[in-house]
Amino acid sequence: MHRHSLPRVGQTTAHKLAVEIAAISARPDAREATVEDLLMYLPMRYEDRSNLARISQLRDGETASVEVSVRVGGVIPLKGGRLKMYEFIGTDGEGQVRAFWWNQIYLSKVFPRGARVILYGQWKLNRYKGYFEVENPEYEILADDEEETETAAIHTARRVPVYRKLGDFRTRQLRTIFYRILGKLGDEMPESLPEEIVARCNLIGRAESLRNIHFPAADSPIDDYNQACSPAHKRQIFEELFWLAIALGVRRGERLSEPKGAHIEVTDRVRKAFLSILPFDPTAAQKRVLKEIIDDMTGDKPVNRLLQGDVGSGKTIVAVQAMVIAIENGYQTVLMARQRSGRAAFAQHQTLAGGNSVSG
Repeated sequence: MHRHSLPRVGQTTAHKLAVEIAAISARPDAREATVEDLLMYLPMRYEDRSNLARISQLRDGETASVEVSVRVGGVIPLKGGRLKMYEFIGTDGEGQVRAFWWNQIYLSKVFPRGARVILYGQWKLNRYKGYFEVENPEYEILADDEEETETAAIHTARRVPVYRKLGDFRTRQLRTIFYRILGKLGDEMPESLPEEIVARCNLIGRAESLRNIHFPAADSPIDDYNQACSPAHKRQIFEELFWLAIALGVRRGERLSEPKGAHIEVTDRVRKAFLSILPFDPTAAQKRVLKEIIDDMTGDKPVNRLLQGDVGSGKTIVAVQAMVIAIENGYQTVLMARQRSGRAAFAQHQTLAGGNSVSG
């Protein structure tokens, strides 16, 4: 981020962003934070602000976007001046509403008379005055300049991403920064997955995924985005798991080349020991899995095995047999269990272990 200028973001702001992004992406130095790291700061949820309502269509307690023109506004001191409130009355030509903010008196310079504004928030009916009010709404001033109008429209009148606060950066500022970065990058972001994988798994491209995950299309199902199951989310999830699998595969290859520390032999004595603890005849599947584990344990490479099966299929008894094999070869073993089932498992293993020492 220090090597690439962010569109319409000053150096001080860019540095603050880099510091925050480096902290959450495990970068040891803010100078190593990248624009890609920033773009991976994904929205925590999405709000549908796409439908502009007329004032006459509002209902008490409804959350909606409304476009109005500012008629009159000002700062009102409360509690002896210790608290100040800014408010304005707006109209859409058919009715009028009141919007107000606490301790944000600078807004008196933001909303000039006649300005066109989109307000988003929860509207409540003031039955005494007979019009709707909204407290601390999200707002966008519709500028005459085409570029400014386009940027303003990312906060209302569409499906809007909501971000967790990042240091001093609030969701509104982050939304603007992401919009400008993605607009500058366009389709220039290189694809990070092999083309064959993208095609075979029916994934969307990387650039399209990042654009859509930050700014969903107008016709996209917002529930899919909030449940992280949109095509954009699926692409990001797949990519994360893909590179994790690659890293684990590389690590496994490195481990297999390491010398094995423990030497395990399965003699007749050892075989008799682990078979004698069974109070029943093992199933064919249990025999097959145990043989595979024994092959691993007696091999010359470190063992790394995951045993999967339904509840009650005998996974634990197979694990206990493997423990007995290690014990008979002079090694200590540990079985970890959830606290809820740990006591029952401990009692069962004491019985199965017979003369071997078991502690819990």
